[in-house]
Amino acid sequence: MALATNTTAHDGVPPLSEAPLLALRYGSKDALHLLERRVDRVVAYAQLDLGTSRAELVVAPEVRRQGIGRSMTEALLRESSSPLLMWAHGDLPCSRAFAEALGATRRRELLHMSTGGEGVAGGEGLSRGGVGDRPDAPIVAKRAVQERCQGSSTARFVRIGGKSPWEVGGFVEGKDEEAWVGVNAAAFVGHPEQGRMTREDLVRRMSEPWFDPDGLLAAREPGGGDLRGYVWTKVVGEVGEIYAIGVHPSAQGVGLGRALLTAGLEHLVGRGVRQVELYVEAERERAVRMYAQAGFVIVGRDVQYGW
Repeated sequence: MALATNTTAHDGVPPLSEAPLLALRYGSKDALHLLERRVDRVVAYAQLDLGTSRAELVVAPEVRRQGIGRSMTEALLRESSSPLLMWAHGDLPCSRAFAEALGATRRRELLHMSTGGEGVAGGEGLSRGGVGDRPDAPIVAKRAVQERCQGSSTARFVRIGGKSPWEVGGFVEGKDEEAWVGVNAAAFVGHPEQGRMTREDLVRRMSEPWFDPDGLLAAREPGGGDLRGYVWTKVVGEVGEIYAIGVHPSAQGVGLGRALLTAGLEHLVGRGVRQVELYVEAERERAVRMYAQAGFVIVGRDVQYGW
């Protein structure tokens, strides 16, 4: 999608998240698409999930401040059957001003965290008690993180996982899908996106070009027992990602999440990545602290606004 690519180059952050991009690629009965054209090209695009009233909007930089974003948002509000929710990726000043002008309020905050290279593993720039301990935790500039990666062939991390009674090994395609969906739903119960993932959603992601079967690890009870957690990693170029970590409630609170994080990082280091990133809800303070202790720092924020 040329509009998204050009906007990313201008703003420094992708304007659309994974879910709407997958809906564009595979189609979705719940997705409503709005387009604004100028001559022979699309200058604005919005997508609304009719089932959840979540939307995303992108306007080409050269046609901003002409009322296009406002008119498309008003159309989304008319089409929504419940209060409209819209993501603003990067929490850019223009996005904040736009939301404020339309009377929206901040509802959720997603932290973008990253690490890699010398000096990051020690948690440079973090508050002593961990990122999640106070609301004004420092944001480390993305450029500074990237500069630390230069001259280092692989990312460096703090090992924080300990021994656990679970066995961490490979995900078995054709066998573990239903168990994964169950664990994921239990781990993210109440989460409006991750907690609603179906087997079809899982299979679609496993069909993506970036999917690596070795990068999806499952934690089981000893002796090949039930699946109780997972860590899913992703590699694009020289950047790795902790795509998701899920732990069943019956196995939470005993260090399995930390062990899975370490397993995921070790896999990514083995792939030779120079930097690893992840996204986590700001309100999940325990998870944010865990990532901070492993050497991750906040490099950006996505904000969801609501009407």
